[in-house]
Amino acid sequence: MSEFTTTKAVIAVCVALCVALPAPVAAATDELVTLMTRDGVEQRFILVKPDKVNATVILFAGGSGKLGLSGRGKDYEITHGNNFLVRARDLFARHGLMVAVPDAPSDRQSGAGMRRGYRTGHAHLKDIDAIIAYLREQSPAPIWLVGASRGVLSAAHIATRARQEISGLILAAPVTKPGKHGVSALTLDLEAVTVPTLIVAHAQDACHVSPPRDALKLVRRFTNAPRTMAMLLTGGNAPMSRPCKARSYHGFFGLEARVVEYMAGFIGGD
Repeated sequence: MSEFTTTKAVIAVCVALCVALPAPVAAATDELVTLMTRDGVEQRFILVKPDKVNATVILFAGGSGKLGLSGRGKDYEITHGNNFLVRARDLFARHGLMVAVPDAPSDRQSGAGMRRGYRTGHAHLKDIDAIIAYLREQSPAPIWLVGASRGVLSAAHIATRARQEISGLILAAPVTKPGKHGVSALTLDLEAVTVPTLIVAHAQDACHVSPPRDALKLVRRFTNAPRTMAMLLTGGNAPMSRPCKARSYHGFFGLEARVVEYMAGFIGGD
């Protein structure tokens, strides 16, 4: 059986499991939270909290990770909100998931943002540990890390290095080719991941650093995860951006609700 056929079989099982999800709950209002995480460094994130919290997800945007958040509380603005996970944040909340969407910290708001090693470094761990501690104060629900594109580097690294317990990991359109910075999902210590892991890719993703066929290669690296699944999706809207940008197959353009539904089902154990 070829790798592609095997991947399709895994997807077929996953689709059958996910279509019977409960109806989404009403979305919650969101607000901007600012924490001091390191000396002189502010870490801002969007917090979306439904009335009933079944689990919590921290959503890591791709690219530079810079969202350009400004304002305070419920009166905030976002400059860069096109990333799949950022624009889908309310969809997660409708499934009873409390949502945190981190911006790049204040010392990473210029230039390459969260590239050049920050995503897999100690400073990032400290920033996200502070967010996790804050989220624990809001709810005792299990916390999952969800990364899209280059955001998978943050999610996978923190899953193995965070000081606090993480319950699961989801990687969407994962970057598996190193690029100019020499780091990809496949270069990380994935064998150290010991939580359930879901990988979601789009069959028509034409981004050169995230070939969809690598989803199966990636899922085989999670040898110590208690539950793993790879999903290869099709469909959605015709791309309105370049292949590696948000409004393309790489960004699950037009498939946001369905992808979030699958992710929520996996988090719920379906």
